[in-house]
Amino acid sequence: MANGHSCGPEAEPAFFDEVKAVFEKHPDVSSNYSISCLDHYTDLMRIDFNKTVKIATIEGERVTVRFNEMESEANASRFCCEWAPRMGGGWICLQRWS
Repeated sequence: MANGHSCGPEAEPAFFDEVKAVFEKHPDVSSNYSISCLDHYTDLMRIDFNKTVKIATIEGERVTVRFNEMESEANASRFCCEWAPRMGGGWICLQRWS
């Protein structure tokens, strides 16, 4: 894939077909969600989302993202807007709004 990007519907069609079916099954809420590829964060930046959370801040017409330790109390009080399934069950927050 271009730029080493190896995820998305072309790279993983079976996964995306199943996700699409879930979106179609729940049209009343599906417009609130999207799919995000994390490989640039995990592979290129070496971000470990088991220990780190993205913090997004709105600055005028820009959104700035920084990475903080997940265990911080200040992070826990921020609104979570991106989740991933945690291996073994449950969900992990990947991004919070500042």
